[in-house]
Amino acid sequence: MSEHERPRAVLDTDIIFSRVLHELVGRIAAELRLLDLFWSEQLLAEAQRSPVEKKQLPPESAQRWVDYLRLSFPGRTHRP
Repeated sequence: MSEHERPRAVLDTDIIFSRVLHELVGRIAAELRLLDLFWSEQLLAEAQRSPVEKKQLPPESAQRWVDYLRLSFPGRTHRP
């Protein structure tokens, strides 16, 4: 399947923050190349803010997670 034939998915914050779902979808995209992943800066900001506010995750941990996404999937920011 070529890059232009793969389905595209915009990940919302529930998927971005869920380690299980993110790893599953990430593997489907990165290893199997069956899906192209995208997100917006607004979604990444929410994914960073939400676990700090709702689950008392340290801000540094949330920042590392968002930085990991940007590093692991460069060029995936979707601009509406």
